[in-house]
Amino acid sequence: VIFESQHERVVARDPELLEEIVWRCVQMKGAIVERDLRETGERAHLNLGHTFAHALESVEGLGVWSHGEAVAWGIARAMELGEREGATSSEYADRIRGILELYGYRTDPLPSSANALKGAMRRDKKRRNGEIRFVLQHGPGETFVGPVASKNLDAVLQGDTR
Repeated sequence: VIFESQHERVVARDPELLEEIVWRCVQMKGAIVERDLRETGERAHLNLGHTFAHALESVEGLGVWSHGEAVAWGIARAMELGEREGATSSEYADRIRGILELYGYRTDPLPSSANALKGAMRRDKKRRNGEIRFVLQHGPGETFVGPVASKNLDAVLQGDTR
């Protein structure tokens, strides 16, 4: 909510607000890491968008996109994938994409890179039993990890509209 309601202050780099945001993030991340030191469960939730982001960085080359830009793009792709999987409501996905766009992040698909992105994902170190795993969300604070239908991943990477 803070990123929507306080957009102007965030963009203006209001020191008090940024301190509050950083403090909240550190507390939340610290609590998650403390509960899951070896990343065997909940800690993986911190990687929302990262499977897409790491593939993008691999395909486009490190430094073409900043890691933050790649993760933002990956979160947009994860929202779309969650929608296609029937796990994420369109309203929630639209809200998240809207926040990313509000801050100037790219959320558009890159269909010309679809095959290369999928190839990079197949080499991702966090695969299990040969399956690409994705961090997805039902809604705020309702995050889960798992494999997805290949046809849904292909549609997201190719930018297919429903």
